[in-house]
Amino acid sequence: MATAERMRAPLEQPVEKGLKPGALGLVSTTVIATASVAPAYSIAATLVFVVGAVGLQAPAVTVLAFVPMLLTSIGYSELNKAGDGQVRPVMAGHP
Repeated sequence: MATAERMRAPLEQPVEKGLKPGALGLVSTTVIATASVAPAYSIAATLVFVVGAVGLQAPAVTVLAFVPMLLTSIGYSELNKAGDGQVRPVMAGHP
């Protein structure tokens, strides 16, 4: 009975997820916050120019501009599923 219980025990200890406390300072946190807000801000800042240029077709243009971003994100998602979770840049001429 003791042998069967030992075999069921996990071989590896669970690893804690997340950052260590204090790993990010003020500058790092500011950079992450700016990078998170930048896409939404750029859309809001340029929306007036898009509407001015294409008029009532602005929603269609926005959807058409979203399609390549959607396909790119799906591609990266599939790469992450297929590999070890790390997406590496591919350089011409190198394996």
